[in-house]
Amino acid sequence: MPLQNHSFVPSRGRSGGLWLLWDQQVNLKILTKTRFYIQAQVQEPYNTSWVFVCIYGDSAHTLNATIWNSIKEIVRTNEKVCVIGDFNAIIGESEKVGGNPNLNKNNRDFRDFLFDMGLLDLGLKGPAYTWTNRQSASNAIFERLDRAVATAAWSQQFRDAHVNHMPRA
Repeated sequence: MPLQNHSFVPSRGRSGGLWLLWDQQVNLKILTKTRFYIQAQVQEPYNTSWVFVCIYGDSAHTLNATIWNSIKEIVRTNEKVCVIGDFNAIIGESEKVGGNPNLNKNNRDFRDFLFDMGLLDLGLKGPAYTWTNRQSASNAIFERLDRAVATAAWSQQFRDAHVNHMPRA
């Protein structure tokens, strides 16, 4: 790959893991790395900067409240923040097909976290669901677990930012 700059958090078996890559033109500094996220500062021309967080939520959901509390602290101390990744949570029944339609505590807590922090969903172009259990039609479950959210200040600076979800090959 032509991207020489990178930072990663190793997976645990078949779960987790993060790999952040950027090219030479991006002035990025890694601030924090944990099992569940990488926090970086991006320095823009004319001395403006913003915080970028790549996240992989806990698939067992037991540590997500702790992860979201860490992200809350990042948002509280930085005006411009963008968080991208697999949150392992949905915000409403419209983001799920199949399985139990009710929102569990993890999903309600995630929705509250986004609302409390004023984080704006950057939307999604492409297929609506980013995860599937890969079961046969009668047992299939589809969910939107991956997303990008940002503070209002970040969204105003990057008005044209959007997420393209590529179809499965």
